Amino acid sequence: MKKGNVIHLNGTSSSGKTTLAHALQEALKAPYYLMKLDTFLYDICPKKFYESDADEDEFAWVNALKLMFHTAKMYSDYGHNVIIDDVNAAEEWDFIDEAIQTLKENNVLFVHVECPLEELERREIARGDREVGLAKRQISRLYPPCKTYDVTVDTHTEGLEESVAKIVKKIEGDEIFTAYRLLHEKREKDNWN
Repeated sequence: MKKGNVIHLNGTSSSGKTTLAHALQEALKAPYYLMKLDTFLYDICPKKFYESDADEDEFAWVNALKLMFHTAKMYSDYGHNVIIDDVNAAEEWDFIDEAIQTLKENNVLFVHVECPLEELERREIARGDREVGLAKRQISRLYPPCKTYDVTVDTHTEGLEESVAKIVKKIEGDEIFTAYRLLHEKREKDNWN
């Protein structure tokens, strides 16, 4: 069975990942299932775990995040296409490492979703459901620091239509995606743990 494609959108909070993901679902010829970080963190994992400082509770929500990548792999392995809406902004390589290890044999288009800080802050205020300053903290910690991506889009300067068109062109073309492979090689060479 042919594995489904995976589009991994990685960007800060309020960068436009979810809006982009929904627009991609509309624009792409084939159906794509959406795996959102917020769903795995806040909807699937019980609130008491992610609001607690206890080590065992932290383990529960960290696992909820890691399971997003395993769920995406399962869908892809069964021939379904997937979009992952994610913020890899940890202080360690844990989550990007989990993604790379889990999905290294799948066809993953790794997308950097950018947006200028001033616009991120404006969006945070306008949304009202995000902590103002969250995106600013995440920008400097967005992984991978080597900025190895298959494509970068800027949802502010390029706009939604152009960003969608860039991704659709990549995913529906004959191109082989290399970012995950390069990151996996770096992982092996640097012995990430």
